[in-house]
Amino acid sequence: MNIRNTKWHLPSFDWHAVAGLVRELSISPITAKVLLNRGIATAEEGRVFFNGTLSDLSSPWDLPGMEAAVQRIVRGIRAKEKTLVFGDYDVDGITATAMVVSFLKHLDVPVGYYIPERSAGYGLTLEALQDIHRQGYSLIITVDCGISATAEIAYGRKLGLDFVITDHHEPGDMLPDCEAVINPKAGCCRHQARELAGVGVAFKLLQGLAERLGLAPESLFSYLDLVTLGTIADVVPLVGENRIIVKNGLALLQDSGRTGVRALLEAVGVGDGQLTPNQVAYALAPRLNAAGRMASPLIALEMLLTHSVQRARELALKLNELNATRQLLVQQVMQEALAMIEQEAGAWLQPVTVLASPLWHPGVIGIVAAKLADMLFKPVILLTVEGELAKGSGRSVPGFDLFQGIRHCQDLLVKAGGHSQAVGLTVALEHLEEFRERINCFAAEVLKTTRLEPTLPIEAEVLPGQLDFQLLDELAQLQPFGYGNPEPVLALRSTIIRDCRTVGKEGEHLKFQVLAGQEALDGIGFNMAAVLKELDLTGPVDLAFRLQRNLWNGQAKLQLVLEDIKPCRETKPRVNAMCLDTGAGPVEAGGPVHRCRHGEEQFRRLVQLILETVQAGAPVYLVFPTQRVLALYERLLTDVLVKYDVTCGRYHNGRQQNPPEQVRVLLAAGHLLDPPPGAKVVQLAYPDWDDGIGAGHEEAGTVLGFKEPAPGALAFVREPIPARGKLTFLKDLCTEWSGPLFIYTNRLNQVTYLYQQLRLLLPERKQRIWYYHHNLSFTQKELVLNAVSHGLAEIVVANEFLEFLIPERYGAGTRILLDAPYSVEELYLKTRPARPGMTVYGVWDWEELCRNELTLQAIFPEEPLLEGLLFALKELSPSLEEDPAAVVKEMRLKFSSIQAPTVQFGLDILREISECPDITLDYHQTRVYQAAQKEKRAFAKLKHLEQTGDYTAYLFRGAP
Repeated sequence: MNIRNTKWHLPSFDWHAVAGLVRELSISPITAKVLLNRGIATAEEGRVFFNGTLSDLSSPWDLPGMEAAVQRIVRGIRAKEKTLVFGDYDVDGITATAMVVSFLKHLDVPVGYYIPERSAGYGLTLEALQDIHRQGYSLIITVDCGISATAEIAYGRKLGLDFVITDHHEPGDMLPDCEAVINPKAGCCRHQARELAGVGVAFKLLQGLAERLGLAPESLFSYLDLVTLGTIADVVPLVGENRIIVKNGLALLQDSGRTGVRALLEAVGVGDGQLTPNQVAYALAPRLNAAGRMASPLIALEMLLTHSVQRARELALKLNELNATRQLLVQQVMQEALAMIEQEAGAWLQPVTVLASPLWHPGVIGIVAAKLADMLFKPVILLTVEGELAKGSGRSVPGFDLFQGIRHCQDLLVKAGGHSQAVGLTVALEHLEEFRERINCFAAEVLKTTRLEPTLPIEAEVLPGQLDFQLLDELAQLQPFGYGNPEPVLALRSTIIRDCRTVGKEGEHLKFQVLAGQEALDGIGFNMAAVLKELDLTGPVDLAFRLQRNLWNGQAKLQLVLEDIKPCRETKPRVNAMCLDTGAGPVEAGGPVHRCRHGEEQFRRLVQLILETVQAGAPVYLVFPTQRVLALYERLLTDVLVKYDVTCGRYHNGRQQNPPEQVRVLLAAGHLLDPPPGAKVVQLAYPDWDDGIGAGHEEAGTVLGFKEPAPGALAFVREPIPARGKLTFLKDLCTEWSGPLFIYTNRLNQVTYLYQQLRLLLPERKQRIWYYHHNLSFTQKELVLNAVSHGLAEIVVANEFLEFLIPERYGAGTRILLDAPYSVEELYLKTRPARPGMTVYGVWDWEELCRNELTLQAIFPEEPLLEGLLFALKELSPSLEEDPAAVVKEMRLKFSSIQAPTVQFGLDILREISECPDITLDYHQTRVYQAAQKEKRAFAKLKHLEQTGDYTAYLFRGAP
């Protein structure tokens, strides 16, 4: 269950591109992925994104039509020709009009302006052109409109008017026939300028005019407050040109020299701190828009143009009042629209909701359409009926191009325009029902193979240990955030949360902590208190969140701001063929020992053999020399085979029954007696395995052993270091070595500890230190493997032998075995070289080896402790045996220091004895007990090797 019912979308990444950005920009892979999501693929694009200045703005001459437009306007400027700026009634059009009018006034051009009332409809009209002509204007410059007014412009030209069109809306099949058309979407191939708002296109025109007139480029920067206002308000992507404008314009907007802008900031009560795009979008823009929605856009335009402080304040307060009225009307229309949907049969099932009413104020239906589209997650068109016409606005959702929808119905419309996610239209009342039917038929056809559903874009999946202030500060450099450049949402999978509680006046928010390695991070889910009732939070969950800095009582802490939460659903990893790339041809079905060069080759041959056998319909039994080696292989095989829908399981207690159908690969340690008929048996052989493969290997099945490595391929350095000195040793070695370097430890808590400590000790290499352990999710493990395989990870701390899972050429150049192994087989496995010239360090000391011995003795105790345990277990009822935790709890009442593995060892012995009712079986004779003794003997060989110090002689011996 997903609380917000959203589908998470995590894009796939070109890891070579990620590595390139990391290397060139010295950023983390997470930030590199965020840049790629925004279309930033090169180091130069990244530099401009991070540090772009106004000098990085593209040349205005890159826009088609610029030369012709500048020539015509310059001619008018020099002739003092009476010029009119024709704008739109929204913030984009109002700010663009104010900017161009101010620029031309500064040049002493006789300039006027015209912005139609919303009730008159969008854009140029015949009536407006007649009025403009009567006033003696000869040149019209449109801003944020005009691209679809082909008929109106043709009429105006007959009146003797010249037109320069600047617009950013989608053009129709035919461009207006006039002096010049500047529209980035009409033939402009530059991505930077394509998404400019209307005010941005007008600013490019001013750039061209300033250059042609010999004006200093800096003279235009005073207009960036208006450009920033219009750009943010029009919800265009804050990337490319728009990002440079807004990033540099926000500060100018906050300290604007424009009287009207200062009055608006004062009336709204923002601007004391650093002005943000959200404040512009949700505080300033709605008030400017309210003028055109509720009264006249000229109120807002006058405020932006006036030099009178008193008049500016009066107009700003008027905008406040209009905005409050607008908010009330929005609530009213919203309620009425929802009621209409409830009452109309089949309205919920239509792919596009089209509603009309004569009671709706035309100034708010666009806002309500946007709210309904977000709520219903489908396109919504709302229309106000005025006489024989219905005029209104439509808003869409990702996945459906509403502009193409209305183009499909063009013959039914009086007027229409817009872009994929927002449109304006006028339809005759007599055609309204046909329009509703036709646009829904079009949508049904377009969406028949696509399901519209709310989607939460995830920028990148992260490991808990990667969440720190450095990442937060790096992501903060991506500001200003807004449409097209949202605040990054990250994903953390299979994580444990604790200390969940509700906070807030009404207990509406969720407060919690996230376990991240050895630390706990704070988390907050606004208006998500329902999670406590709807989700089981005792198990692992997946989190989608934004990373923020939380200041409380003068202390800064990292905080996860929750966007979504759902139960952990382990994502099945993609098939990666590298595990089958053995380079040695197919593995034969049986017979001789197959000698491998090193552990990676043995592992890949093993995977290949398993898949071939399972595909033939037979189960596979894998026999390992010890339980410890089995455990090392079990985790790796599980991670790889799940990609092919092949399941692994342990072959417990030497049982002879056929495996369950869903378990195709069974793993056993020691002997496998009488394998089931038709089963494939594979034994993994190591030097001096005391049950080694001899003359009877034909009956034993297929054997994967080792051959002698090439001379000089391995340098094993035995350097015993006390636990307290290992961190210093690692720091010194990591400082000297350029990587890749793998550090292996047996303990999970040691993985996270070393990872965090090395990042503190080696800050300059912090981003290239990674970790890997068995508690990571499949996708997190793939994240690390991809980082290693693309050179992003120079130092890896792990408790699993992940080198089996990466291409050989990316294996470690240096390998450090930090903790003492438990057997000579484990030592042999971890020291076999993956490449010539590798150095392997063994840095455990004698004390650690003795602790391992004590651990084995605790897990596999001898008499009298074992006999006492078996006697106590026999006294338990059978029902308790089905609950291991209850059994352990009961045993701890009798044996205070006993551990769960020891109790399981005793249960396994009793179970094997109970399965042989006709035979008097002493526990010494059970296979479980004998396997434990085998583990101890394997350790004894390692201990003897430690005492003699003859490691090299052993490691260079091949399989028997």
